[in-house]
Formats: sequence, C-alpha cells, structure tokens
Amino acid sequence: MLNVSRDCATNNSCDHARQYDDKLPTESELIDEYKVGRNTIRKALDIVAQKGLIRRIQGSGYYVNHLGLSDKDNVLNLSLGIGQRFNDPITHLTSKVITFDQIKADEQMAKMSQVEVGTELYRIFRLRYWHHELYNLEKAYFVKSITPYLTIESAETSIFSFIQQTYGIEPTNSENFITMERLSAADAELLGFEPGHHCITQRQVNFLKNSYVFNFSTSYYADPKMSFYFHSSDRSSN
Repeated sequence: MLNVSRDCATNNSCDHARQYDDKLPTESELIDEYKVGRNTIRKALDIVAQKGLIRRIQGSGYYVNHLGLSDKDNVLNLSLGIGQRFNDPITHLTSKVITFDQIKADEQMAKMSQVEVGTELYRIFRLRYWHHELYNLEKAYFVKSITPYLTIESAETSIFSFIQQTYGIEPTNSENFITMERLSAADAELLGFEPGHHCITQRQVNFLKNSYVFNFSTSYYADPKMSFYFHSSDRSSN
C-alpha cells in the first residue's frame, strides 16, 4: 500500500509521470500493476486523497489535483505533514547544514517534544534550497532515543527519508502553526534580510503512530512567492 500511495503522491503511477488533471489508472489497472488486492488499492487512494493530491469524481475515477486557488509554483502542502512540496518530488531539495550537534532539552524543548528536561536531542539547523534557490531556514530537533543515529549527510538531503529507511519510522500526523515573526539579527543575516524583518514562520510537531513526538521544528521562509496549501475533506458540519 505504501508504494501505491507514494507513487500517487509524487505524481507517478504505472511508470508514467502524471500531470495535473490527468486521470489515474482504474482500480483494476492498479491491481494488475502492483499485484495487490482491491481493498489495498482503495486504502492507498484514500490516503493520497486525504492529502489533497488526488480527487475522486463519482462515475469517472480518480484525477490528480491541481491548485485551483493558486497560480504559483512554490506551494507547500501542509496536508503532507512533513513539509513536502505539492508539485515536485523532494529530490529537488538540498540543504546547507549550519548546526549539527547534540544537546539536552531545556524546559521549553522538553515541553515541545513531550520528554523530561535533560533528554538528549539532535539539534539541526540548515538553510534549505529549492532548485538551488534559498527558500527557508529550518531549526529542527529530534529525540535521540527514537532516532539514535543521524548524519550530516542525511541533513544535507532528506532527514525524513534517512529515518524511514534506517529505522522504519513513518510519521503519522503533525501539527502546524503558521505565524508572522520578527527575525533575530543572526537569522535575518542568514536569510539575506535586514535586522528586524518579519517573515512567514512555520512551527511543526511530528508524531509517531503511538502519539510520541519524535521531531519538532521552526522554519523561517525567505521565498516571497511561497504559498501554503491545506486540504480539508469533510465540511459537512460547517
């Protein structure tokens, strides 16, 4: 099911790159392609639909979504939960690591990660680039007891891919808070802004299936063209 969901999420299905508004293969075609049962295919499609990446038209099938409310290329899909872009695979992301060390959680960090004060955390600060253009400064913390070994090499590409491959960890949900915040002088300099500049800030907490926090982060966005997307699938109670 994971392979089906991941292919749809990256706009790939049945070995073909999908374009927005493309119709996905039928359930029967996906069953033949992935050699799994119909229930598995339906669950995988439901997962991707919940992330806002595809939509179902009754009597017609599934279609790859497009951002009807935005004509911008730089769109961050908060429904994905781990900061992936909406319309491109994560392979276009690169990072310059500013800080990579281990620290003990202070009171605020312990509260964010739901651990005891003094718990060991990985602290990773990095400048992130999208197609070689700076788009944010990310300050991330990982609970070491859950991810005991991280590398600078993984921080230069995708930490989450490294964690998934090394530990089999799949984040199940996240909380995101979007604010406008004033940058410190040091952060403003890293992002190329004047001291005191205000920018869009995303605070994110990521959870495991057992509801344990394994990571929290703050991202300061430098890209003035950035848009944020969030998918809601049930508005019946409003």
